[in-house]
Amino acid sequence: MRCLIHIGLHHTGTTSLQTLLSTNKNSLSRFGIIYPSSSLYGIQHSLLPGCYFPDHYALPEIRNLDPNYYLKKLSDELNQNDINLCILSSEVFNELLSLKKVFLLELLEKLEGIFQDISILITTRSERERALSMQKAQIRASNTNKDFRKEIFNAPERFRNKLNGTSAEIKNWENIGKNLLIMKMKEDSCPMKLYLKKIFSQLNLDPSKQIQYFKQFEKTISNQNLKLNYDKIHSAIYILLVLIGKKIRNANCVLKDKLNLDIVIKFIDSIDIKSRNYLFLFNKKNLIYFLENYDLKYYNPTKIEETLFSSGADYCTCFIILKLVDEFIYKLILSK
Repeated sequence: MRCLIHIGLHHTGTTSLQTLLSTNKNSLSRFGIIYPSSSLYGIQHSLLPGCYFPDHYALPEIRNLDPNYYLKKLSDELNQNDINLCILSSEVFNELLSLKKVFLLELLEKLEGIFQDISILITTRSERERALSMQKAQIRASNTNKDFRKEIFNAPERFRNKLNGTSAEIKNWENIGKNLLIMKMKEDSCPMKLYLKKIFSQLNLDPSKQIQYFKQFEKTISNQNLKLNYDKIHSAIYILLVLIGKKIRNANCVLKDKLNLDIVIKFIDSIDIKSRNYLFLFNKKNLIYFLENYDLKYYNPTKIEETLFSSGADYCTCFIILKLVDEFIYKLILSK
């Protein structure tokens, strides 16, 4: 039996793929593919690599931290099924390589005692798109984070650092010595079908049989949403939060505690329609350019305006963005 370990990368459609595999476990089993229940937490197999992270932010505090416990459950589950390919999926495998490589090697050695062959599936995307997705996700998470995380407002610097992350992560996996399957997400199409085709190609069947199986499975999921989650938050709202955060980075704690994405969205909803229309001319392309090119550590209206103009945003949009930053802070002070 073969094993395909999907390790992410983060922000490459991993959640969508895991949802698809988890939802269609029964259908997959008809083709000799198992997405096992063992070590699942939600829709991904994070409990197994998570054994080496007792304080992992995304996993429950009280859980079994013995990898052998989950490996035994996995082995028992596999023995109860007629399976050709087992898929394990979790970004925590990639975190384990980055932070605790010795334990990843130990875990892979244990898995080799169960499987005849292990391959690593790495999903990637445009580095600019991935860097933007990661930054926006962390800003959205600030809504639920109990503490004010001023580091997320160093967005330009963090964005540029992330641009080189993909190649470094892939190189780390190349040094492990396993067979790597690298799939790049196509931004303008549905990446789920690309990922699924790669999975079915691992069945060690005649190519025509693989295609036949994939088409049959495709029919069973034809009524399901295979597109990536759509980000409903406009790019202008992200840049306002970044700029407001930069401006009040040294302000008192009361102002910091009141700053999050929900409050910024409500503020945007309250401004006059003319300003709002100009503000929404600021698009994803403008935002990416700003994050790549704004270098100053502190808030500087002149330099910000220069960078905004260079991004392709028009004069009115740049002027309104800077004006709204001041208005928002004034409202925060009044609402203390």
